Amino acid sequence: MTAATADTGTGPSLPIGETDPAVVAAFQATALHRDLGATIETRENGVLLRARVGDRFARGDGLSVMHGGGIATLLDSATVWAAVTVTQRLWATADLRVDYLRPVRLGEVEVVANLLQVGSTIARSCAELRDSTGRVAATAVATLVADKAKISPPSDASAAPNSQHPDTTARPVETAAE
Repeated sequence: MTAATADTGTGPSLPIGETDPAVVAAFQATALHRDLGATIETRENGVLLRARVGDRFARGDGLSVMHGGGIATLLDSATVWAAVTVTQRLWATADLRVDYLRPVRLGEVEVVANLLQVGSTIARSCAELRDSTGRVAATAVATLVADKAKISPPSDASAAPNSQHPDTTARPVETAAE
């Protein structure tokens, strides 16, 4: 079943470019996303991530290209969040296939990811990382497994520190009943 025809039970989707505040909060709860200054935006059947990649993600001291692990991390995040935004459920990566097409210079990058297929426990998504010139520099295909947690709306209680996530002020997910 493709995501375009999948009944995810999440109700009407948000218009393209309008991202659910709960999704943004959950995305920003990851320290790596904050370190990259990454932003997330809803797209039809997926997401657009934007990030500014600095020296901490260089292949080596003094080099001006990204480390492959940093590229894979951005692709991984995008493929997962494509599924999260469409289904309003959390997903974990079971398999990630990355193809590196060219070096990525440090600076602005964009990753576009789309949900390809979604079932009750398994999903597939793909992503492209584009460098600051707009050229595709890497691609990925991911197999994802469903998590029991769901994205929850922000609440006043979310402003309190959380011992499970000491580097954030909110825990934007709740565990679903089994």
